[in-house]
Amino acid sequence: MLVCPTGCRFKLCIRRFLLINEIGIYVPAYICIAEAYLDLNDCTKATNALEQAFTYEYEYYGEENCQKYWLYDIKSKILEKQGKNDEAAEYRRWSEE
Repeated sequence: MLVCPTGCRFKLCIRRFLLINEIGIYVPAYICIAEAYLDLNDCTKATNALEQAFTYEYEYYGEENCQKYWLYDIKSKILEKQGKNDEAAEYRRWSEE
């Protein structure tokens, strides 16, 4: 993905996603926000966005129908950036189940 050195393209995308007000779009929006923050090397904000995605996934689909694999994939990438490779490997494995 192309981005200027300051990450302004990501920041604009993040602001636009946060304005979306439909529960069904929140999960993919927060996933994209988490990935954007991850590309900006901001693991704290990436983790916060991912937590929001988890929250809306459970709220919208319920625990039985929750599709956690794509959330686990992003979590593994965050953990890798933080140098937590053992935890990242476990989340990666869960994302493939």
